[in-house]
Amino acid sequence: MIETPSKITINDRMFIMTDTLEKILSVILNSQKKPIVFSAIENQFKGKNIKTTINLARSSGMVIEMIYKITNTKPFIFEPSEWMSEMNLKTKQSCPQRDQELKSIIKERYGKEIKSIDECCAIGIATKLANLCKP
Repeated sequence: MIETPSKITINDRMFIMTDTLEKILSVILNSQKKPIVFSAIENQFKGKNIKTTINLARSSGMVIEMIYKITNTKPFIFEPSEWMSEMNLKTKQSCPQRDQELKSIIKERYGKEIKSIDECCAIGIATKLANLCKP
């Protein structure tokens, strides 16, 4: 069991650990699954601000940075197949149609035009994390 600090600083901003964040982190840190690095998203989060107004995507980036700080390991992401299951996609294999379908789902759900597939990934992961934390 990895202890999570009650406060953590990321990019000179102090975050107080909330119950939800605590839950997210303990679920991930104590998961038996092997960490997976999904490079497109890893690059998206590496010291960059995600140019999107979707809070879910922002918080998933923050959580990933927190994991990085706490465990001192590379940030990891759930396998695409895992978070994509949260999006209820009809197209299963990776192809332009699936990318388009992802963008459409996000537009419908969040009323937001998504240009990059990295943003889709961020939102998918955030959705997965949020669902993991439901009681």
